[in-house]
Amino acid sequence: MIRRVTERITAIGPLGNPKVITIYAINDEEKAIIDAGPASVSAPLLSGLREAGIPPEEITLIILTHIHIDHAGGTWSLIDSMPNAKVLVPYRGLKYLVDPTRLLQSAVPILGDLLNLWGPVKPVPSERVEPLQFNQKIDLGETQLTCLPAVGHAPHQMIFLDEANGVFAADALGIYHEKCGKFTPTSPPPAFDYPQAIRDIQMIRELEPDRVLLPHYSSLEASPSLFEEIEGVYVRWHDIIEAEGRTDDVSMVSEDVLEEFPLYRDCIEPAVLRQVMRLDVGGMLDYFKRMNQQAKPAAK
Repeated sequence: MIRRVTERITAIGPLGNPKVITIYAINDEEKAIIDAGPASVSAPLLSGLREAGIPPEEITLIILTHIHIDHAGGTWSLIDSMPNAKVLVPYRGLKYLVDPTRLLQSAVPILGDLLNLWGPVKPVPSERVEPLQFNQKIDLGETQLTCLPAVGHAPHQMIFLDEANGVFAADALGIYHEKCGKFTPTSPPPAFDYPQAIRDIQMIRELEPDRVLLPHYSSLEASPSLFEEIEGVYVRWHDIIEAEGRTDDVSMVSEDVLEEFPLYRDCIEPAVLRQVMRLDVGGMLDYFKRMNQQAKPAAK
Protein backbone atom coordinates (compact mmCIF):
# COMPACT_ATOMS: atom_id res chain seq x y z
CA MET A 1 0.00 0.00 0.00
CA ILE A 2 2.96 2.35 0.61
CA ARG A 3 5.21 3.03 -2.40
CA ARG A 4 8.02 5.57 -2.62
CA VAL A 5 7.72 7.37 -5.97
CA THR A 6 10.53 9.90 -5.57
CA GLU A 7 12.61 11.21 -2.70
CA ARG A 8 9.73 13.46 -1.62
CA ILE A 9 6.61 11.74 -3.01
CA THR A 10 4.95 8.64 -1.55
CA ALA A 11 1.95 6.83 -3.01
CA ILE A 12 -0.56 5.46 -0.50
CA GLY A 13 -2.97 3.01 -2.07
CA PRO A 14 -4.91 1.91 -3.92
CA LEU A 15 -7.34 2.42 -1.07
CA GLY A 16 -10.91 1.20 -0.77
CA ASN A 17 -12.82 -2.04 -1.22
CA PRO A 18 -13.26 -2.14 -4.13
CA LYS A 19 -10.23 0.03 -4.76
CA VAL A 20 -11.09 3.60 -5.53
CA ILE A 21 -8.05 5.89 -5.25
CA THR A 22 -4.34 6.31 -4.59
CA ILE A 23 -3.32 9.36 -2.58
CA TYR A 24 0.08 11.01 -3.10
CA ALA A 25 1.84 12.53 -0.10
CA ILE A 26 4.52 15.18 -0.60
CA ASN A 27 7.08 15.40 2.21
CA ASP A 28 8.73 18.81 1.85
CA GLU A 29 8.99 21.97 3.94
CA GLU A 30 5.23 21.99 3.56
CA LYS A 31 3.68 18.55 3.82
CA ALA A 32 0.76 17.94 1.51
CA ILE A 33 -1.54 15.29 0.14
CA ILE A 34 -3.00 15.36 -3.36
CA ASP A 35 -6.71 14.59 -2.99
CA ALA A 36 -8.48 13.25 0.07
CA GLY A 37 -10.47 10.32 -1.29
CA PRO A 38 -13.94 9.40 -0.08
CA ALA A 39 -14.70 9.12 3.63
CA SER A 40 -14.43 5.32 3.47
CA VAL A 41 -10.65 5.52 2.94
CA SER A 42 -9.85 8.16 5.57
CA ALA A 43 -8.79 5.68 8.26
CA PRO A 44 -6.42 3.65 6.04
CA LEU A 45 -5.06 6.87 4.56
CA LEU A 46 -4.19 8.20 8.01
CA SER A 47 -2.57 4.87 8.89
CA GLY A 48 -0.64 4.92 5.64
CA LEU A 49 0.68 8.40 6.28
CA ARG A 50 1.95 7.36 9.71
CA GLU A 51 3.54 4.25 8.23
CA ALA A 52 5.25 6.46 5.63
CA GLY A 53 6.69 8.64 8.41
CA ILE A 54 4.40 11.61 7.78
CA PRO A 55 2.25 12.24 10.87
CA PRO A 56 -1.17 13.56 9.79
CA GLU A 57 -0.88 16.50 12.19
CA GLU A 58 2.14 17.69 10.18
CA ILE A 59 0.13 17.90 6.94
CA THR A 60 -0.28 21.59 6.11
CA LEU A 61 -2.11 21.32 2.77
CA ILE A 62 -4.85 19.09 1.42
CA ILE A 63 -4.73 19.87 -2.31
CA LEU A 64 -7.78 18.73 -4.26
CA THR A 65 -7.71 18.17 -8.01
CA HIS A 66 -11.52 18.37 -8.24
CA ILE A 67 -14.55 17.79 -6.08
CA HIS A 68 -15.90 14.46 -7.34
CA ILE A 69 -16.72 12.33 -4.33
CA ASP A 70 -14.03 9.70 -4.94
CA HIS A 71 -11.42 12.49 -4.78
CA ALA A 72 -12.81 14.97 -2.26
CA GLY A 73 -15.84 13.48 -0.51
CA GLY A 74 -13.89 12.53 2.61
CA THR A 75 -12.12 15.87 3.10
CA TRP A 76 -14.34 16.66 6.08
CA SER A 77 -13.31 13.44 7.82
CA LEU A 78 -9.58 14.27 7.64
CA ILE A 79 -9.48 17.81 8.94
CA ASP A 80 -9.71 16.95 12.65
CA SER A 81 -6.68 14.65 12.25
CA MET A 82 -4.92 17.35 10.22
CA PRO A 83 -5.51 20.43 12.41
CA ASN A 84 -2.76 22.43 10.68
CA ALA A 85 -3.97 21.78 7.15
CA LYS A 86 -5.59 24.21 4.75
CA VAL A 87 -7.73 22.73 2.00
CA LEU A 88 -6.91 24.05 -1.47
CA VAL A 89 -9.62 23.42 -4.05
CA PRO A 90 -10.16 24.61 -7.65
CA TYR A 91 -12.21 27.78 -7.41
CA ARG A 92 -15.14 26.35 -9.38
CA GLY A 93 -15.50 23.54 -6.83
CA LEU A 94 -15.19 25.51 -3.59
CA LYS A 95 -18.90 26.13 -3.04
CA TYR A 96 -19.65 22.41 -3.39
CA LEU A 97 -17.04 21.57 -0.76
CA VAL A 98 -18.41 23.91 1.91
CA ASP A 99 -22.01 23.07 1.05
CA PRO A 100 -22.24 19.69 -0.73
CA THR A 101 -26.05 19.74 -1.03
CA ARG A 102 -26.12 20.31 -4.80
CA LEU A 103 -23.19 17.97 -5.34
CA LEU A 104 -25.06 15.17 -3.62
CA GLN A 105 -28.29 15.93 -5.49
CA SER A 106 -26.35 15.44 -8.71
CA ALA A 107 -24.36 12.45 -7.49
CA VAL A 108 -27.13 10.30 -6.00
CA PRO A 109 -28.79 9.30 -9.32
CA ILE A 110 -25.39 8.79 -10.95
CA LEU A 111 -23.57 6.89 -8.20
CA GLY A 112 -26.44 5.07 -6.52
CA ASP A 113 -25.14 2.40 -4.14
CA LEU A 114 -21.55 3.50 -4.68
CA LEU A 115 -22.27 6.26 -2.20
CA ASN A 116 -22.80 3.60 0.47
CA LEU A 117 -19.36 2.18 -0.32
CA TRP A 118 -17.70 5.60 -0.36
CA GLY A 119 -19.22 6.95 2.84
CA PRO A 120 -20.96 10.18 3.81
CA VAL A 121 -20.18 13.59 2.35
CA LYS A 122 -20.30 16.47 4.83
CA PRO A 123 -19.40 20.18 4.64
CA VAL A 124 -15.86 21.39 5.14
CA PRO A 125 -15.69 24.55 7.29
CA SER A 126 -15.21 27.53 5.01
CA GLU A 127 -12.41 28.93 7.19
CA ARG A 128 -10.32 25.86 6.34
CA VAL A 129 -10.74 26.23 2.56
CA GLU A 130 -8.97 28.41 -0.02
CA PRO A 131 -9.64 28.58 -3.78
CA LEU A 132 -7.05 27.72 -6.42
CA GLN A 133 -6.86 29.66 -9.67
CA PHE A 134 -5.60 28.38 -13.01
CA ASN A 135 -1.83 28.96 -13.39
CA GLN A 136 -1.44 29.61 -9.66
CA LYS A 137 1.80 28.39 -8.06
CA ILE A 138 1.86 26.34 -4.86
CA ASP A 139 5.16 26.60 -2.98
CA LEU A 140 5.94 23.56 -0.83
CA GLY A 141 9.68 24.24 -0.50
CA GLU A 142 11.75 22.31 -3.01
CA THR A 143 8.51 21.25 -4.65
CA GLN A 144 6.72 23.84 -6.77
CA LEU A 145 3.32 23.00 -8.22
CA THR A 146 1.63 24.85 -11.08
CA CYS A 147 -2.17 24.56 -11.30
CA LEU A 148 -3.33 23.92 -14.86
CA PRO A 149 -6.86 23.47 -16.21
CA ALA A 150 -7.84 20.02 -17.45
CA VAL A 151 -11.59 20.42 -17.71
CA GLY A 152 -12.62 17.66 -20.12
CA HIS A 153 -13.31 15.30 -17.23
CA ALA A 154 -15.09 17.97 -15.19
CA PRO A 155 -15.24 21.79 -15.39
CA HIS A 156 -13.71 22.11 -11.92
CA GLN A 157 -10.65 19.89 -12.50
CA MET A 158 -7.02 20.94 -12.28
CA ILE A 159 -3.80 19.05 -12.75
CA PHE A 160 -0.59 19.98 -10.92
CA LEU A 161 2.74 20.23 -12.71
CA ASP A 162 5.82 19.50 -10.63
CA GLU A 163 8.59 20.19 -13.14
CA ALA A 164 11.09 18.18 -11.10
CA ASN A 165 8.93 15.09 -10.61
CA GLY A 166 6.07 14.95 -13.10
CA VAL A 167 2.36 15.72 -13.34
CA PHE A 168 -0.33 14.93 -10.81
CA ALA A 169 -2.79 14.15 -13.59
CA ALA A 170 -6.11 13.94 -11.71
CA ASP A 171 -8.60 12.13 -13.96
CA ALA A 172 -7.30 13.60 -17.21
CA LEU A 173 -5.48 10.43 -18.33
CA GLY A 174 -7.98 7.75 -17.44
CA ILE A 175 -7.60 4.73 -15.18
CA TYR A 176 -4.52 2.51 -15.39
CA HIS A 177 -5.27 -1.10 -14.48
CA GLU A 178 -1.90 -2.34 -13.33
CA LYS A 179 -2.62 -6.07 -13.49
CA CYS A 180 -2.96 -6.00 -17.28
CA GLY A 181 -1.36 -2.66 -18.13
CA LYS A 182 -4.56 -1.40 -19.78
CA PHE A 183 -6.36 1.94 -19.60
CA THR A 184 -10.02 2.84 -19.39
CA PRO A 185 -11.29 6.41 -19.79
CA THR A 186 -12.60 8.53 -16.94
CA SER A 187 -15.68 9.91 -18.65
CA PRO A 188 -18.47 10.16 -16.07
CA PRO A 189 -21.63 12.25 -16.30
CA PRO A 190 -22.84 14.90 -16.00
CA ALA A 191 -20.25 17.15 -17.68
CA PHE A 192 -17.75 14.98 -19.56
CA ASP A 193 -16.49 16.84 -22.66
CA TYR A 194 -14.89 14.46 -25.13
CA PRO A 195 -13.07 16.97 -27.42
CA GLN A 196 -11.71 18.78 -24.38
CA ALA A 197 -10.61 15.50 -22.79
CA ILE A 198 -8.54 14.76 -25.91
CA ARG A 199 -7.04 18.26 -25.74
CA ASP A 200 -6.19 17.67 -22.08
CA ILE A 201 -4.29 14.48 -22.92
CA GLN A 202 -2.39 16.32 -25.65
CA MET A 203 -1.66 19.26 -23.32
CA ILE A 204 -0.13 16.97 -20.70
CA ARG A 205 1.94 15.27 -23.40
CA GLU A 206 3.25 18.68 -24.52
CA LEU A 207 4.43 19.38 -20.97
CA GLU A 208 6.90 16.50 -21.49
CA PRO A 209 6.76 15.22 -17.92
CA ASP A 210 9.07 12.46 -16.78
CA ARG A 211 6.24 10.83 -14.86
CA VAL A 212 2.46 10.90 -14.55
CA LEU A 213 0.99 10.34 -11.10
CA LEU A 214 -2.47 8.85 -11.54
CA PRO A 215 -5.01 8.65 -8.71
CA HIS A 216 -6.39 5.52 -10.43
CA TYR A 217 -4.07 3.90 -9.45
CA SER A 218 -0.35 4.19 -10.19
CA SER A 219 2.62 6.37 -11.05
CA LEU A 220 3.99 5.70 -14.54
CA GLU A 221 6.99 6.83 -16.50
CA ALA A 222 5.80 9.14 -19.27
CA SER A 223 6.61 8.67 -22.94
CA PRO A 224 5.06 9.64 -26.29
CA SER A 225 3.83 6.07 -26.72
CA LEU A 226 2.03 6.21 -23.36
CA PHE A 227 0.04 9.28 -24.39
CA GLU A 228 -0.69 7.75 -27.78
CA GLU A 229 -2.06 4.66 -26.04
CA ILE A 230 -4.26 6.69 -23.70
CA GLU A 231 -5.62 8.89 -26.48
CA GLY A 232 -6.23 5.81 -28.61
CA VAL A 233 -8.36 4.23 -25.88
CA TYR A 234 -10.48 7.38 -25.58
CA VAL A 235 -10.92 7.56 -29.35
CA ARG A 236 -11.89 3.89 -29.66
CA TRP A 237 -14.43 4.09 -26.80
CA HIS A 238 -15.87 7.22 -28.41
CA ASP A 239 -16.22 5.50 -31.78
CA ILE A 240 -17.80 2.33 -30.36
CA ILE A 241 -20.32 4.30 -28.31
CA GLU A 242 -21.10 6.75 -31.11
CA ALA A 243 -21.87 3.81 -33.41
CA GLU A 244 -24.70 2.76 -31.10
CA GLY A 245 -26.63 5.90 -32.05
CA ARG A 246 -29.04 7.24 -29.47
CA THR A 247 -29.48 4.27 -27.17
CA ASP A 248 -29.52 4.80 -23.42
CA ASP A 249 -28.78 1.13 -22.73
CA VAL A 250 -25.52 1.25 -20.77
CA SER A 251 -25.40 -2.54 -20.43
CA MET A 252 -25.68 -3.13 -24.15
CA VAL A 253 -23.02 -0.56 -25.02
CA SER A 254 -20.76 -1.92 -22.27
CA GLU A 255 -20.90 -5.34 -23.95
CA ASP A 256 -19.73 -3.74 -27.20
CA VAL A 257 -16.82 -2.10 -25.37
CA LEU A 258 -15.90 -5.37 -23.66
CA GLU A 259 -16.02 -7.22 -26.96
CA GLU A 260 -13.45 -4.77 -28.32
CA PHE A 261 -11.35 -4.90 -25.12
CA PRO A 262 -11.72 -8.52 -23.86
CA LEU A 263 -8.74 -8.21 -21.51
CA TYR A 264 -10.83 -5.93 -19.31
CA ARG A 265 -12.83 -8.96 -18.14
CA ASP A 266 -9.69 -10.91 -17.34
CA CYS A 267 -7.69 -8.37 -15.41
CA ILE A 268 -10.01 -5.78 -13.86
CA GLU A 269 -11.55 -6.67 -10.53
CA PRO A 270 -15.25 -7.37 -11.28
CA ALA A 271 -16.55 -4.73 -8.85
CA VAL A 272 -14.22 -2.12 -10.37
CA LEU A 273 -15.19 -3.16 -13.90
CA ARG A 274 -18.88 -2.71 -13.07
CA GLN A 275 -18.13 0.78 -11.77
CA VAL A 276 -16.13 1.67 -14.88
CA MET A 277 -18.82 0.44 -17.26
CA ARG A 278 -21.62 2.10 -15.34
CA LEU A 279 -19.97 5.48 -14.84
CA ASP A 280 -17.68 5.89 -17.83
CA VAL A 281 -19.70 4.21 -20.56
CA GLY A 282 -22.71 5.99 -19.07
CA GLY A 283 -20.85 9.30 -19.14
CA MET A 284 -19.94 8.96 -22.81
CA LEU A 285 -23.55 8.09 -23.62
CA ASP A 286 -24.61 11.17 -21.69
CA TYR A 287 -22.10 13.26 -23.68
CA PHE A 288 -23.63 12.11 -26.99
CA LYS A 289 -27.14 12.76 -25.66
CA ARG A 290 -26.18 16.33 -24.76
CA MET A 291 -24.52 16.86 -28.15
CA ASN A 292 -27.63 15.55 -29.95
CA GLN A 293 -29.86 17.87 -27.97
CA GLN A 294 -27.67 20.86 -28.76
CA ALA A 295 -27.72 19.96 -32.45
CA LYS A 296 -31.52 19.97 -32.66
CA PRO A 297 -32.92 23.08 -34.37
CA ALA A 298 -34.80 25.42 -32.10
CA ALA A 299 -38.56 25.09 -32.29
CA LYS A 300 -40.27 27.92 -34.18
